[in-house]
Amino acid sequence: MVTFIHTWSHFPLAGLRARSLDGELARTVEREPARTLGSSWGVALAVGLLVISWPTSGRAWPAQRRGWSRPGNLGIVASRFGSARSVLVRPGLLRRFYHMPRQYLPGEYRLPAVLRDRPGMWNGVADSVLQRRIQRDRIVRITVNHGGSSVSLRLYFADGASAAFKPEQSFIQSVPRKEIAAYLVNRLLGFARVPPATYRVITVRELFSKLESARWKRRWIRKSIRADGHGRLAGEVSWWIPKIAHIPLEKWTFRKRWHQWIKAYKRLPRRHYRMSAQISVLLVFDFLINNMDRLSGWNVCGTPDWGRLYFMDNTMSFFAQPKGTKTARTGLERVQRFSRRLFRNLKKMSESRLRAELSAYVDAPWPLLTDREIEMLMARRDYVLRYMHQMIARYGWQRTMVYP
Repeated sequence: MVTFIHTWSHFPLAGLRARSLDGELARTVEREPARTLGSSWGVALAVGLLVISWPTSGRAWPAQRRGWSRPGNLGIVASRFGSARSVLVRPGLLRRFYHMPRQYLPGEYRLPAVLRDRPGMWNGVADSVLQRRIQRDRIVRITVNHGGSSVSLRLYFADGASAAFKPEQSFIQSVPRKEIAAYLVNRLLGFARVPPATYRVITVRELFSKLESARWKRRWIRKSIRADGHGRLAGEVSWWIPKIAHIPLEKWTFRKRWHQWIKAYKRLPRRHYRMSAQISVLLVFDFLINNMDRLSGWNVCGTPDWGRLYFMDNTMSFFAQPKGTKTARTGLERVQRFSRRLFRNLKKMSESRLRAELSAYVDAPWPLLTDREIEMLMARRDYVLRYMHQMIARYGWQRTMVYP
């Protein structure tokens, strides 16, 4: 098959639109950044000389033998700058300038142990066991967690365990009940990335008697927390992860790289498979719970070797918007490669199953989610499924469902 290409003046190499001679439009995809060729006259001359020197009679194009000429397999960015000119090139030539997409078969990669999530288990221990410990164990001392603009404390227990404690407070970006709700949604989706979380009630007197902090910090905490009339302070406790590292997904130098990994039409290097799979799930999860704070800075953490992402700090989420905030929706729309497990569990997720999970916390000081928040959560679930089906229809199952 000979490929017909329109070129324009003053454009980077991505300013090309590919059509087969029978009029079928090739799929539109993004290009690799910062790769230009100068003026279109230079491109036309170089390509023309190559085409003239290539014997075409009585032989098939190499691109056909490689399978690139199948409908939809050839993709380059379409953009218009100036008037169009036309040249003929063979499809194999484009491989020199573009990273062509690669089709991943479901069994191509053996799933690493780090990606084998077991919902209801955390590091081999049942979530219920850890929740019982952080909810009932005796507190021996309390310290302040540094970083962030809200009140976040660390509770040390008599048995040596620790927990992160976020009390009821005046900051709108920190609503403790939403962290517990995010933990439950994470389990419904078949993952174990949000640390086990539950509620706990302590007294203000106990808090300040065991708090180790500077005087000005104590005054700030006393002013920020919201205790009831009996001096009791409700909050959310999460199992403490002893060793974590910040993973700078929000940094542009790293963001422009992982943006390419989750595109269906880009080549996915083997060494980035594990990280891209987790980023894909994280962005879908953040849209589902409508978390607009993930990429605002220092909110993405994982193991020190970057092998596993943790979905922590979800207290600024579950806003009542059927299509999510612009930030969360933008993150979702960057994803074109998805987890098959996530896809299956999203289809199984229903309002009745969600309410059954929430009913286990009927004794909590507050309802974990309001009826309006549940309704909007299910609306976003439907939005995600429609988007996934659109990507499957556009790029095919093998190019979109590439993660376990």
